[in-house]
Amino acid sequence: MPVLKHAKGRLIASIRMLTGRKGQAGRSETRSKHSDDYPKGGFRKAIKRWGVYFLTLLLLPVWLFSPSFVSAQESSAELKGLQEPQVTISLSSRHTKNTLWQREQLLVTLEVKTDDPFSRLDVDDFKQAGFSIISYPLERLEGKHITRLVQKWAVYPFIAGEQQLQLPRIRYRPNRGRIKTLESKTLHFKVRPLPIYVPPTMPVGKIHINSDWQGGRLIRTNRLQSWRLRLSGGGVMSQTMPPISQQLDSNQSVMVLPIQQQRLAVKQDHGITQEVTYTIPFKVIKNGRVSFPPVAIQYFDPTTGKLEKSKLAMPMVVSLNGWLYALLFTIPLLLVIILTKIIYQQIRRMILRSKEKKRLLSLFETAENYQQIRDAIRQLSSFLGWDNNISLEQFAMRWAESYGESAKLNKIIKKLQILAFSAELTGQKEQKMIQILSHDLMKLV
Repeated sequence: MPVLKHAKGRLIASIRMLTGRKGQAGRSETRSKHSDDYPKGGFRKAIKRWGVYFLTLLLLPVWLFSPSFVSAQESSAELKGLQEPQVTISLSSRHTKNTLWQREQLLVTLEVKTDDPFSRLDVDDFKQAGFSIISYPLERLEGKHITRLVQKWAVYPFIAGEQQLQLPRIRYRPNRGRIKTLESKTLHFKVRPLPIYVPPTMPVGKIHINSDWQGGRLIRTNRLQSWRLRLSGGGVMSQTMPPISQQLDSNQSVMVLPIQQQRLAVKQDHGITQEVTYTIPFKVIKNGRVSFPPVAIQYFDPTTGKLEKSKLAMPMVVSLNGWLYALLFTIPLLLVIILTKIIYQQIRRMILRSKEKKRLLSLFETAENYQQIRDAIRQLSSFLGWDNNISLEQFAMRWAESYGESAKLNKIIKKLQILAFSAELTGQKEQKMIQILSHDLMKLV
């Protein structure tokens, strides 16, 4: 055992120190008393040998039960317990395509599965000639028993042909134990050359254009406006995102101010999406209808292998000066006021006619003789807009002209004439006829 060897070494060193001093002290006596019995130096060697044996037997129990020896044994037991733990590690890599175009995005994923939830990864810088490589941040996906450490890269190849991509080395750092270096494999894929008519600055990947215009269709002349365009390209290299500033120049109707742009790379599971937001401040300096020229973006679609184009135009707007702008809002307001007044008058007239009609009905209902019925008919004629002093025959004619021929009204007129000139209708007969005629006129009205 290492601890016993260490204790034995310390014990022998202490005995040698003691015997060395005693030997120096008793050297003169040995030479004087026994110089004739022992050869030179023999007695001193014998004393040393037997003294070592005696002191070893004497001091060994003291060292075995001393605190230093016990603590050494405990330290040895702890060292035995601190053995390197057994950790399960598996390394895998994959890429999204086996055949792709030049400058088309290839997503490479390297994944380490381990049962150590506190482990870490150190990945070397990934650089290789002929490729543009963008690293993702390291992801840690913790499961119930297995922890996945995922490292992704977006790779853009520049050279056509059969290509090899050597993934970087990975250093696995467990929670306890030694650091392990994991060698990644080499990826093989084929890169197709782009057609000769595709320039080096053309994006490879779909480009989408979105417009954000909140100014409405009616704007003020010489007032600062802002139009926002957003270009998004899935799998497109950031340096090939097309500029649009040259397509938005000032003209006779619009003055375009310096355009601001903001670039953003959105790293998603399916790849990197490049987004460029253009903020276009402008002023319309002319009255009338105004529209920007459409913004056109051309790109190479790797899905179809052809050139495609995206277009977007700002909605047409109408620009007006301040006084025209105010007049345009004043006219509808005046129309609303006039229309409100007309509607109010119509409603008021309808209410008054309804009240007048009720009053006329009450006159017919309370009539007790021919003269009262005749007065009610004259007021009805005035209510309908006819002459006030009108005969019964004329009333029947005007009614026929306005509402059509009414046989019932003609019968009522004849009965009224009989009631007016007949001497036989008196008393109860007269009252009964008056009630019947009043009731029939109320129905007619």
